[in-house]
Amino acid sequence: MNQLRTQTKYAIKRELLRNPRFFLFNLAMPAFFYILFTKILVQGSASEKQQFNLNYMGSMIAYSVLISMIFSVSAFLAEDRQENMPTLLAITPAKQLYYYVGLMLTMTVMNILSASVILTIATIINGVHLTLISLFLIVGLSALGGLPLMLIGVLVAKSGRPSSVNSLCNLVVFPMAIISGLWWPISLLPHWMQQIGKLMPTYAVNSLLNVVTKQMHFNWSFIVILTGWTAALLTILWLLSRAKNDRSIQA
Repeated sequence: MNQLRTQTKYAIKRELLRNPRFFLFNLAMPAFFYILFTKILVQGSASEKQQFNLNYMGSMIAYSVLISMIFSVSAFLAEDRQENMPTLLAITPAKQLYYYVGLMLTMTVMNILSASVILTIATIINGVHLTLISLFLIVGLSALGGLPLMLIGVLVAKSGRPSSVNSLCNLVVFPMAIISGLWWPISLLPHWMQQIGKLMPTYAVNSLLNVVTKQMHFNWSFIVILTGWTAALLTILWLLSRAKNDRSIQA
């Protein structure tokens, strides 16, 4: 436990306290978009604006989770790979486990902070009222929904050289945000794009948040989507790890 605590503290200091990109992209950018679209560009009656404030709050929370999990995780792993950290960790499997669990806990903290910032802005600036239970559910769902997105970040980090990881992240994050309906309603997209977008983990996260904020009927299909993505990505990562081990043995 001491090793896990030490690894988690190190990851938190590295990603949260010593990383200006976290505050700029993971916190400030979604908050800026939320204020821009709900206070400046919004149109309609008072009730329509209030409904839009609630809807867009969920979208920006999902967007903050998306960029936190993919950009931050892939950059973290790519930098460590450049320093040959995986090779050192492979010598001691226990430390390898602590490394990844510590990273997962750090990313969970990042998700909670990102969601909390948007919730605070929505409450103070736009007068969005939510029960304490709803607030805890939103934060919890943000952390839960971040798991498959974190695995995508791990996969991106393994897919290219450290210098190309950022470009790969852009190719994943922004199309996923658009097709999932995070920036504008998914109903505005062509039908075939809507069908793809509704299978994205970000759409499932946003929909679960809407279930809480609008007190809608719970739909298990969103949990199935998140579980399916998580299982598929874990399988892909396991196959890649196994293939790498086989090549190492043959060499």
